[in-house]
Amino acid sequence: MEKNKDKSHLIDQLYDYLEEQIQELKTDRNQLNHKMQDMIQEKNEKEGAINNQQKIYQIRKVFSPLPLEIEEEKQPVSEDMIQIEKEIHEFQMILREKDLPEEEYFSLARQVKEICEQFKVPFIPHFYPAVARELGCDRLHLPLPLLLENPKVVSDFHTVGTSIHSVSEAVEAEKLGTSYLTAGHIYVTDCKKGLPPRGLPFLQNVCQAVQIPVYGIGGIKIDEAQLHELKNAGAAGGCVMSGMMHV
Repeated sequence: MEKNKDKSHLIDQLYDYLEEQIQELKTDRNQLNHKMQDMIQEKNEKEGAINNQQKIYQIRKVFSPLPLEIEEEKQPVSEDMIQIEKEIHEFQMILREKDLPEEEYFSLARQVKEICEQFKVPFIPHFYPAVARELGCDRLHLPLPLLLENPKVVSDFHTVGTSIHSVSEAVEAEKLGTSYLTAGHIYVTDCKKGLPPRGLPFLQNVCQAVQIPVYGIGGIKIDEAQLHELKNAGAAGGCVMSGMMHV
């Protein structure tokens, strides 16, 4: 009888011990799972930051009017060179909503301008000179027909750009005193469905005909190979529209 009691006690002790070990294993497993989740999250955050940096770097190169070699330069540079690079290597945001009535465009432009100022991105209103003046902008982008109707507007702003679709338009726009040109469309784009692109030879002819910076537009993506094509044609960079939705 005593032996059975001792045996039962040992079994109870063994059961309690095993139960404790199981609980410890469960605790260790939970801690390990949490640790693994933290590691995965940290890894994803690092990869996300790297991807974002790569995307930003690619976008900067698309908008950069400097040669790629300077953009990728790793050697130390002087403070003066850094300042020049800051002034030249900049995004520029053109808010193109020409179908909006002027009052609605003003409301939208004011909001976009605030966002651009937050991220130190130059903001360029489009189509409405009065909106640009009201918002205190020193930049403006106008379709060429509007610029031809009011050529004196060039003197009202520090930077005025226009869109052209032929070499003769490019030459005419430069004579009006524009600061830069957008030339297109260069590649196939949904914005011009059914219309064949003018292509890189057209862009090259425009760049050779004028002295001011020319930016390709139409079918431009955040793509390094495409950027090389634009640069090789003589363009200062490219204007990304729908391609930004895939960044």
